[in-house]
Amino acid sequence: MILGCAFRSQLGGARASHLRTIDVLDGTSGTRREIFFWNAVYHKTLPVSLDWLTSDSGVYLDLGKVCVIAEVKINEHEMGILWKPPFRLEVSDVLKPGENLLEIRVVNLGQTA
Repeated sequence: MILGCAFRSQLGGARASHLRTIDVLDGTSGTRREIFFWNAVYHKTLPVSLDWLTSDSGVYLDLGKVCVIAEVKINEHEMGILWKPPFRLEVSDVLKPGENLLEIRVVNLGQTA
């Protein structure tokens, strides 16, 4: 079974979001540029049926398209950091029948100045 997540429609808005800047040295011109990046934390309560957990095929969480990095936690278990496609994790071992807490922290680059 594959659980799909769309950040906007299924997870709702971010609990917190932060905009930060860092200075980087542009290797071609030798000048410094500011790069903006932000992170946001999404939470969702995920109902899990016992049938899902008894399946031999396992349960996978598929985040779809992620720009740039996603860190996933389920029921306070750190599942890992996804930084390239496919943005998919096998999550059978940490799910329990009933309500499960899904937390996704996304870090994204904004426009450069």
